[in-house]
Amino acid sequence: MAFAEVVVLSVAWAAVEDALKQADSLDGKILFTIVNPLLPDMSGLAVGTTNSAAEEIAKLAPKARIVESMPIFAEVLHSPSTKFGNEVASVFYCGDDVEAKGIVAGLLRELGTEPIDAGGLKNARFVEPSGMLLVQLAYMQQMGQIGIKLLRR
Repeated sequence: MAFAEVVVLSVAWAAVEDALKQADSLDGKILFTIVNPLLPDMSGLAVGTTNSAAEEIAKLAPKARIVESMPIFAEVLHSPSTKFGNEVASVFYCGDDVEAKGIVAGLLRELGTEPIDAGGLKNARFVEPSGMLLVQLAYMQQMGQIGIKLLRR
């Protein structure tokens, strides 16, 4: 990872600590975490609203520049288009490093989404449950490929 500017952490919640231990130095790197702390049976989150997976990851990688997001589902990414009709999905991201957030926002745009800055890393406490809601709707309620759209006036 010495060559990487951005490292994406995309593992099951239970595997986070081992994955970070196996990583080369993350000092100064942007650690883009898309880890949603789902319980194994997808019935809820292992942490949430008073803490977040992203905040726990920041403790495990204190010299990394943490940015969290819950991108659109892999099924959507692998489909011919990431659009929903004529709309692109909104994707929340958060972190405390402005430059790192800007880079991650660019990556999210390249995925065909509308990045929405959700503020500091502590707001991962709310971003992660929004990802859990989408998991529940898509898989448990069998709504299929879904996304959200933030509407503004």
